[in-house]
Amino acid sequence: MILFIHTADVKYIIVGLIRDENFIAKKRISSRYKQSEKLLASIDTLLKEQRIHLKSIKGIVVVNGPGPFTALRIGVVLANTFSFALKIPLASVSVQEYEDEKKFFTKISTQLQKKLFKPIEPRYGQDPNISKPKKK
Repeated sequence: MILFIHTADVKYIIVGLIRDENFIAKKRISSRYKQSEKLLASIDTLLKEQRIHLKSIKGIVVVNGPGPFTALRIGVVLANTFSFALKIPLASVSVQEYEDEKKFFTKISTQLQKKLFKPIEPRYGQDPNISKPKKK
C-alpha cells in the first residue's frame, strides 16, 4: 500500500492510497490556505475509512511542485517525515506527471523500487516573493 499526498494547490489537497498501480481510495479536500490544519486529519480519516494501519504503508508519493511555497512545504515535509520515521521509500512527482497516469505510475514504481530514504525537496516553479520589511 502506498500513501499519496498532493498539496501543490492553494484550493485543495488530495490524499490517496495506491495498490498495484491503481488508486483504491482518493479524497480531494477543500483546504484554501489551511493545508497544515487539514492534511494529517485527512490522512488519518482516509486510513480509518479504508481500515489501513499506518504501519501497512510501504511507500509514500508526494507531488513536489510546482506550486505555492507554504502548501508544498507542508506536503513535502510530512512525506519526508513519514518516510524517515516508518523507514519506507519515498517518491516524488511533478503536477504534470501526476496528471499523466502512465508517467505517474511508471515514475513512482521506479523510484520506490530503490527502497532508500532520500529526502524530497519542493519545487516552487518561481523565485520566492518575499516582501521587504516596512521602514519605521
